[in-house]
Amino acid sequence: MHLKRWITGLIGAAILAFLILIGTRWPFYLFLFVASLVGLNEFYNITAKEMPRFLRYASFIITFILFFVISMKQVLLLPVVFFL
Repeated sequence: MHLKRWITGLIGAAILAFLILIGTRWPFYLFLFVASLVGLNEFYNITAKEMPRFLRYASFIITFILFFVISMKQVLLLPVVFFL
């Protein structure tokens, strides 16, 4: 059980180091976005299995919008996102 976590952590750390070293921000943002979606999905699978699909999909869409707004450096649009 712990071996799988160690292998996942080492592979994730290697990918993260590679993305940081190549210097462009878009692959790094994409990696963070995918990691956040996977984490959000795992969180919902653990805590809220009976949650309606609409709320789950809405949270994924809000996560995408937040990542897009922050990656475009348009932080002044964040209050608009929170009122959606």
